[in-house]
Amino acid sequence: MSDGNDWTERLFGCFDDWGTCCYGCWCTPCLFGSNAEKLDDSDCCAFCCVYWLLEGCYLCWLPHYFKRGKLRSIYNLREDPTCGDIPATLCCGPCALCQEAREMKSRGHDPRTSQRANYQVTNPPVSSQPMYNQQPPQGEERGKKDWQIIRSFHNYNLQSLKIFDDYPSLLHIDLLPKAQGKGYGTKMMHHIENELQRHGSKGVHLEMAANNARAFRFYTKLGYTVLAQDQYTIWLGKKLI
Repeated sequence: MSDGNDWTERLFGCFDDWGTCCYGCWCTPCLFGSNAEKLDDSDCCAFCCVYWLLEGCYLCWLPHYFKRGKLRSIYNLREDPTCGDIPATLCCGPCALCQEAREMKSRGHDPRTSQRANYQVTNPPVSSQPMYNQQPPQGEERGKKDWQIIRSFHNYNLQSLKIFDDYPSLLHIDLLPKAQGKGYGTKMMHHIENELQRHGSKGVHLEMAANNARAFRFYTKLGYTVLAQDQYTIWLGKKLI
């Protein structure tokens, strides 16, 4: 992942956050479980116990290695320049866990807080102009909701136009609360992706609110990775071909 993004947190920057540092030092398995839950909604207690049991035979670095790899995949991060994933998880496990916890916290993906974090822009703006020059009809049609939606597409302004080279399709779904948590969203996503792939689309992107931790876990579980982000919005993408 030499062409990935840089970490916003240092491997040995434990003292940048005393609370996380103490947590990782005094209860390393608990921090691992907490990180796993924030990352992909894994069971915190189960992963805490797994880490604790494997500590006795010096194998706790294995599940940590895979979770660290998943975090890097989601955020498209390079391996830490200080040391790679294997030495970091094998020899510096508590420091690596603290780094991962701070990384997720700095990116705002902590389900226990509703405040938006200050995001690092992974793809700086290359154009402030609307993506499309064509404008929808004016006059009587201007106030109608349909044309308001169409206008939003015509003036869709992503941070980096190069995103569309590999992720040209735009996806958006909405489910009523009573339909959530029953697998319908996953089925809808798979159906849309299959149809896009059948019609030759090589990739799809979507956008979501930066503080929506539940949606972030949902999309990353389906293989979406962070393409760009700012203070309020995250753009995720997935290659289909």
